[in-house]
Amino acid sequence: NSHSQYLKEWAVQTHLPILSIDYRLAPEYPFPCAHYDCWRYYLFLLHHHDSLLSHSSSSPSTDIEFTLSDLDSFSSRAKTSSKSVRIILVGDSAGGNLIAGLTLYAIHTKTQIPEGVVMVYPATYLDLSVSISRLVFSLDPLLNHSTTSICMESYVGEGLEEEDVEKRKTMMENFVMHPGLARDELVREFPKAWFFVGALDPLLDDSLLFAQKLRRCGREVRVKIYNYLPHGFLNLGPVLGPAKPAVEDVGRALEECSLII
Repeated sequence: NSHSQYLKEWAVQTHLPILSIDYRLAPEYPFPCAHYDCWRYYLFLLHHHDSLLSHSSSSPSTDIEFTLSDLDSFSSRAKTSSKSVRIILVGDSAGGNLIAGLTLYAIHTKTQIPEGVVMVYPATYLDLSVSISRLVFSLDPLLNHSTTSICMESYVGEGLEEEDVEKRKTMMENFVMHPGLARDELVREFPKAWFFVGALDPLLDDSLLFAQKLRRCGREVRVKIYNYLPHGFLNLGPVLGPAKPAVEDVGRALEECSLII
């Protein structure tokens, strides 16, 4: 429900079917649970999109919910799609981290990659390293340093105390958790990418550094920075004037990506 308003706006704006994944959350379900959930849905779409779309088209104005157990049941009954499907991934904040990591994992496993990846103020480096934007906006009311610390430690999970150096080092080098640390040979196959981020966002540098890495590896990247917008502006459209055009800009990126041949 936290994302339903602008997802519906994008569906109307783009005339595209939109699947929103209600993945499991930390601290009850730490890494890699959320990535696993997203990967399951992604594979389901690749192999059974015909059946899913025909099922949803019977009531296009109604939201349809599927749990992971529903997917298992649906997959056993649905026919494997005969044609490939074009998937656009879009995610904000932690969701931006998830879709970047999913795309890199698809490249790593030689699975069909998405047509495009639209990241809105993504967290591409899940550690507490200091960047200029993280330092300048460390007192951000939504994503201040204390909140960021709690979220990241909860997401990494228990058993990663500071003395557990080797285990922590392995986690910190995981490109699925930290897309910005991915090896160049993976990044060189990344699809067209969009970044939308506010100039007042602590994660501004996460977007800029990852975008810079993609460009250095020869990938097509577009970056849009909004003056006066903070982290989480997608949810502020109804109450913050400059956020409304930003939401529409993301919808236009989805439209543009759907037209790529």
